Amino acid sequence: MRKTFLDPLLEDREFLAARDYLKTKKAPVQVSGCTSVQKSHFVSALAQEYPFRLIVTASELRAKEMAEDLSLYEKNVYLYPAKDVIFYSADVHGNAIVKERMRVIRHLAEAEPCTVVTSVQALTDRLMPLEEIKKQVVSISMDEPVPMEELTKKLVTLGYQKQAQVENPGEFAVRGGILDVFPLTEETPYRIEYWGDEIDSVRSFDISSQRSIETADSLTVYPAMELLLSEEETAEG
Repeated sequence: MRKTFLDPLLEDREFLAARDYLKTKKAPVQVSGCTSVQKSHFVSALAQEYPFRLIVTASELRAKEMAEDLSLYEKNVYLYPAKDVIFYSADVHGNAIVKERMRVIRHLAEAEPCTVVTSVQALTDRLMPLEEIKKQVVSISMDEPVPMEELTKKLVTLGYQKQAQVENPGEFAVRGGILDVFPLTEETPYRIEYWGDEIDSVRSFDISSQRSIETADSLTVYPAMELLLSEEETAEG
């Protein structure tokens, strides 16, 4: 499908000229005369040789439209939204925005080739350095288990909320030797069963039926908020 759409541009003189000029890295390349849909087609073809691609638009609406158009040609296309200054602190809106932004941060942290579409407004947001965020990521595996008490404290530090039962991303729950957590960057919650201080199993599960979906050897939990402070920094503040 991708080749069907993109290969015809290899016969276009203007496209080849823009592609070759980009390789010189001497100056930006300006292309005019394209409709909105044609821009996505043109950009996707130009970006084939680059593993990481950043597309900046004038508005949030245009960024969403561009991301939808690019998904026709690319697999890993992610929208990086701006913070909503009115609703960002509200539970529903804030969590949804942080989830989308953290998905992008995860792919960049793990160096996975992707296309990130954002707006000028979102691009001006200040963030913690990527290396600092990577230091806060929790890796859970059968070979190197994290004690439950230590893991629950770390989840709270990362912005996860303790609930009686996990229902939404950014939540965790503890029942006996079982810890459920819904990582912000995952589509399903995970159940970690302990046997003493050892991890007996790690499984994704369905929220409604509580039935297991599949087992996993490890789980990576990214922060549920963007500003992470140590105990010393919190006390100083």
